[in-house]
Amino acid sequence: MTTTKCNLSNYKICVSLENGSIDVRRFQLPHSIQFDEFKNKIFNLYAKSKFDIYWIDTEEDRVNIDSEEEFQIALTNMSEQNAVKFHINFMTLKDNIHYGIFCCNCKDEIVGFRYRCLSCSFYELCATCERNGNHNQHRLLRIPSPEDMYSKSLLKLLHKCVLSYDKENQGVHDMMDQFLKKRRNDRR
Repeated sequence: MTTTKCNLSNYKICVSLENGSIDVRRFQLPHSIQFDEFKNKIFNLYAKSKFDIYWIDTEEDRVNIDSEEEFQIALTNMSEQNAVKFHINFMTLKDNIHYGIFCCNCKDEIVGFRYRCLSCSFYELCATCERNGNHNQHRLLRIPSPEDMYSKSLLKLLHKCVLSYDKENQGVHDMMDQFLKKRRNDRR
């Protein structure tokens, strides 16, 4: 591993693209980077939500990385080889298409994680729009894969519970609004 000034290390990633070609990138990251930060860097470069990270050890074995511990082991071993090189494979998301469900913000069909508002009726967001903070005033339920019969029933029940909770506590909200209005009027 090549370390530069300011405790930055050079990293190389080889990404297998859908068309069969390989995209190679080099960049510098802090020497003390955590696995989640590294994954976010890759996500920001390629905007793909599902991918595998692996490295090739001295025995030419492909070693998958799924945790902080495995990431640190990979860094330690690759630093001995004097090259920090990760391989990335993107997973196909054909199984995670929520057919007929479109994001209420960007209007695209939802692929991957789907977010359903628990307060609004039939308000759905894709992962990108949720990550960008759209509709952040309400609680959202993350749905990782297309629904089956049981999850639809569970979502309906959750929606009723949230509406019931909000309805029961509406009096508290109304009292608070009246108190704040009175306080504003008293200040005038």
